[in-house]
Amino acid sequence: MNCSYHIENQVSLICIAPHNCQFSRKLCVEWQHEQGVDMQQHTVPIRKFQQMVTNKLQESSLKQTPELTTMLNSTQKIKQFWDDLAEYIKMIQTKETSYLEIMNKNLNPTQLSNTELEQLVQISTGKTLEDWNNEKNNYLKKLETTKNQLEIETQAFL
Repeated sequence: MNCSYHIENQVSLICIAPHNCQFSRKLCVEWQHEQGVDMQQHTVPIRKFQQMVTNKLQESSLKQTPELTTMLNSTQKIKQFWDDLAEYIKMIQTKETSYLEIMNKNLNPTQLSNTELEQLVQISTGKTLEDWNNEKNNYLKKLETTKNQLEIETQAFL
C-alpha cells in the first residue's frame, strides 16, 4: 500500500503514539520524517506491529471457552421453557374464554351458526366439557413440570 501523502512511497511504519492521529497511522518514512514523529518511541515497522498485535491477542485469552457454550445452551433451554409455559397458558386461556363466551351468550339455538350449535350439542351431552377438563388438567401438569424444570435450569444457570 502506498502512502496517502507521498503516493510514490510505500507505507512501512505504523504510528502507535497514545494520541488519536489526526492524519493517518499508516506512515511512509518521508511522512514520518515530515511530521517529526519520534521514530523509536511512536513508530513500528508493519511486520513488528502485526507481531505485537498477534502476541497481545494470544495473551488475552480470547478463545471460545466451554463455559460460554454451556451458558448459551442453558440460556436457550431456559428460553424454550418460557416459550412452552407461555404457549400452554395461552392455549388454556383461549379455550376457557371460548367456553365462557358460549356460557354468557343468549343461547337461542336458531340464531347460532352450525359450528356453534354443534359445540352446544357436544356440551349438552357432557362429553366436551369433561374432555376439556381432563385435557386442561394434563396441560396444568405439563405447566407444573415445565415450571419446575425452569426453576432447576435457572438455579443451575446462576
